[in-house]
Amino acid sequence: MSLGSTLRGFTQGEWYDVAVPVECFVATGLDISNVNTPFLIYTDGPMALSIEDIRWQPNTADAAPGCDSFQ
Repeated sequence: MSLGSTLRGFTQGEWYDVAVPVECFVATGLDISNVNTPFLIYTDGPMALSIEDIRWQPNTADAAPGCDSFQ
């Protein structure tokens, strides 16, 4: 799953909230029973990114965008 198009749409120097439903990862083949790293981000090229807060929020998928937003 890629957040590239989402991140490229952001204005540098501004803060944004990004919510990704776990079901999006499951839909692309994630076996949630094998997760041992709750958060990982990587890139094929240079990127500057500041992250302030990461959290697991059960039962909030209705407020998040659809999975096709992250393709």
